[in-house]
Amino acid sequence: MSEYAEVSFTIIGNVIDDDIYNQIMEAVKRIDDNNINTITHTIGTNTVYVSANWNESEVDEKMEGIRKLSNVKLVVLLKKNKVIRRNNVEPIIKISDEVSWDMEKNPVDEITRAKDAKDYYKAISLSCTVFGHYGKKILLYHSKKTGIQVSKQLGRLESIICLLYNHNLIDQTIYDKIEGVRKLRNIMQHEDRSFKFSSFQAQEAETIIINSLDCIEFLKTKYKNIIAWGNKYWRI
Repeated sequence: MSEYAEVSFTIIGNVIDDDIYNQIMEAVKRIDDNNINTITHTIGTNTVYVSANWNESEVDEKMEGIRKLSNVKLVVLLKKNKVIRRNNVEPIIKISDEVSWDMEKNPVDEITRAKDAKDYYKAISLSCTVFGHYGKKILLYHSKKTGIQVSKQLGRLESIICLLYNHNLIDQTIYDKIEGVRKLRNIMQHEDRSFKFSSFQAQEAETIIINSLDCIEFLKTKYKNIIAWGNKYWRI
């Protein structure tokens, strides 16, 4: 019988520079290339997504090594499952273990905690990650429904937002709120506002984060409705 942990996490950087994220991905591979399942970076963003199968006793050490890499702002654990493989013929058993944040469940709590802790950069960055996550899924389902090809246009959050609006999947109010979050993220990355907030800027950031939570709930509901439609008509 053997055990290991299936982990997935997002690395959030402190700049927008695709070359930097290529370097971060190479550094992560040097920590443990053999057991990484997926490592991807979407052009024009400040995130890297990683999934891996690691010995459970090594997860914390490897995550800490990644946090210490140059240009890494923070590492957000999305999911951690303990996997027990009893032998070659028995099925793999997955045991949910210490889920820090799962975009398919409830990212609102994590973003709210970051806001309450005055960690505005984390709250804004996570919000943009969730926008991209749900926005892509909505657009891909919409593409399947309508036959309109959009997959090649989903590399940047700005493009995702525009496509959602142009296909009438979000209204002007939601579009403006998401754009406000995206623009603040870019300002914080370029001007380091995460460490220089005045009281007025902090109030402004909290308002924008509250708006982001409204948008996340809207996108989650929109995605669930599209999934329900797909299950009915595509029998999936």
